[in-house]
Amino acid sequence: MEHIDPLSRGPMVIHPGEGLPAGYHSVGFHCTCMVSDQPVETLVYVTLLHNKVCAVATADGTIWFIEKGKVTKGGKEG
Repeated sequence: MEHIDPLSRGPMVIHPGEGLPAGYHSVGFHCTCMVSDQPVETLVYVTLLHNKVCAVATADGTIWFIEKGKVTKGGKEG
């Protein structure tokens, strides 16, 4: 039996360094994951592809961090 999980509710666009002052560079990005209580594996791939850190808020209010292929649970919001 085939099973398909949704990866997002919309597109994710990363603008590397766009709009930053001269001499500055982007080191990471943040997003929300409304389709799961844990970050989806696609976010791990995106962080590795762009060599960026990601902070992810999930639907249950937990904050997760993804860096160099490793996902860590950071705690609850508020």
